[in-house]
Amino acid sequence: MKVVIVEMWAYQDGAIREVRIPDEATGTLDNMLNAAFHYGQNDIQPVPDRCSVSVGDVIVLDDGRYLVAALGFKKLTAAEYEQHKSLTPLQRALGMFGYVNDTETEGQS
Repeated sequence: MKVVIVEMWAYQDGAIREVRIPDEATGTLDNMLNAAFHYGQNDIQPVPDRCSVSVGDVIVLDDGRYLVAALGFKKLTAAEYEQHKSLTPLQRALGMFGYVNDTETEGQS
């Protein structure tokens, strides 16, 4: 069993959720990311006081942080991660669909 940390930025302001992934679901990077999303759903692995892993959350693996995107996952640079954390929940949600760009979010909180 592998435990993966997910930062719940979509709806819980970065709260930590631990997702337990069976060994057979690990392997490649894609397998690990998909398994973290799958097993991070409350109908599969309920966690009190945590919502399901959602678009806008960040999966933390040994080699970096991965944003759960509208389609797939995006590895974040340190600067992208810091920017993602600084956005409001609304900006994070709109950003997932391309409605907010860097210049529109500068200086806003």
